[in-house]
Amino acid sequence: FSLSTKPDRRIRRYENGPHYVEIRPNVVGLATVHDRDVLIFCVSQVMAAINAGRQVTRVLRFKAFDLLVATNRGTDGRGYEQLKAAFDRLQGTQIETNIITGGQEQIDTFSLIDRVRIIRETRDG
Repeated sequence: FSLSTKPDRRIRRYENGPHYVEIRPNVVGLATVHDRDVLIFCVSQVMAAINAGRQVTRVLRFKAFDLLVATNRGTDGRGYEQLKAAFDRLQGTQIETNIITGGQEQIDTFSLIDRVRIIRETRDG
């Protein structure tokens, strides 16, 4: 996570011998330390479902208002805009890493979150 509140578009690469982790931002920048709250909220929702004995799937559904309140963010229009921006950064930040075992190298690339779908009322609805 970037500590900067300004868009950070630098690629970071960490190497240890033949192994590496590369973190690449998208055009809006790397996920920030403030976006971490969103991931923590999501993980807490998954853990609550597990503890309640509910089935856990790859899809997580929740109300943005609940996330904003739980993470101490504003619930006005700006809060929702900032949440959308956080999702954009989390989805756009890519991580690439390699694993070398048994004479083979496996390279994986993934995002912090796979996708986001926002459903909201229109002014007419």
